[in-house]
Amino acid sequence: MSAPDAIIIGTGVIGAATAFEMSKAGYKVLSLDRNAQAGHGSTAGSCAIIRMHYSTFDGTAFAWEGYHYWRDWADYLGLPGGSDLAQFRGPRRGPPTARAHTRLRAAATALPAPEPPSGRARLQVSRR
Repeated sequence: MSAPDAIIIGTGVIGAATAFEMSKAGYKVLSLDRNAQAGHGSTAGSCAIIRMHYSTFDGTAFAWEGYHYWRDWADYLGLPGGSDLAQFRGPRRGPPTARAHTRLRAAATALPAPEPPSGRARLQVSRR
């Protein structure tokens, strides 16, 4: 590998996501971690849940946007349909409902409701 454009320290959820987005943008990335495998640090100790309920509007809006990426995860990663990936499974009644979204809006009446992503990643990486 020729000299990388960026060196990412850590291969947990944040380091892996950063490396992935930079690679998609055309950067050569080198990821380093003290552990033998990616995700074996604090990410491995997480409870691996996806939730929509946070104590701040920003946290809830961020989770709502993330849900749309997770729902279409294979497409976001550029994988063919039917790829064997982990799946989002909401409560037994299914993914977040319009009623649940209405309750989120009511809880943050002073702030605008989040809009689902348009299909493009929100993270913008500028080339040098």
